[in-house]
Amino acid sequence: MNNFIETKDLRNWAKENLIATTIYHKGLGQEIHFTVSGIKEYLNQPHKHYYEKNRLIKNIVRIIEEALYYGEAPDKHGNTNTYFYYLKTQIENEDSYIVIKHTKHNNQYALYSVVDGLRITNNR
Repeated sequence: MNNFIETKDLRNWAKENLIATTIYHKGLGQEIHFTVSGIKEYLNQPHKHYYEKNRLIKNIVRIIEEALYYGEAPDKHGNTNTYFYYLKTQIENEDSYIVIKHTKHNNQYALYSVVDGLRITNNR
């Protein structure tokens, strides 16, 4: 399958199946929402295992529920309205981190991305 078409299909699937969903992560202590912009960012984010990461979107609820709280960091660009939390998981038997974005003005925690490396230290 063409990778562009697969990503488009995954984006459409996620919009239809995740947008109205919220899940609770016990380590974070918050409900996590799914947004259109978060889904787009997740599917576009570079990753060592890009295609495997994208295919995991169909199991992202379970993956988030099973992920371990790893750490947190303020926005690297100095935006005081956003803060990021990281949940550790595995993709292709290597550490990856689910990025949860906290937007302070509406107090919403939402899936933002998955990355294969961090520049923070575990602070909890």
